[in-house]
Amino acid sequence: MPEAWPADVPHTPIAGSFQGTPFRAADATEFEDGPARARRRSTLRIATLRFAIRMSNAQFDAFHLWVNEVLIDGTLPFYMPVWRGGGFVTKLCRFTRGEPFSDDPGQGLRHRVSVSLDVEDY
Repeated sequence: MPEAWPADVPHTPIAGSFQGTPFRAADATEFEDGPARARRRSTLRIATLRFAIRMSNAQFDAFHLWVNEVLIDGTLPFYMPVWRGGGFVTKLCRFTRGEPFSDDPGQGLRHRVSVSLDVEDY
């Protein structure tokens, strides 16, 4: 059973940082004559969301520990409240390939953590 996003770590995107792709691009097959034929890659709709979250030092430490220890360096899926239209809905997520997150510690007691997630049935 996938883990849940830690309750003591914020999940609300910083204003203006939210970007999303509602589904993955279709595969296309080229033919000698006529147009290419497009088809879905899977029956499962997966959106890609990118956003930043502001965290305190303590929240970042809890998040970092959760990603490294519980999600085994960010490789396991997890449930997280994600923004959809007028509110948050809990969906099954995975960090996209590559790095699970990037951190800009900025100045003082705040971190700007940027994530890129694959979200199922968004």
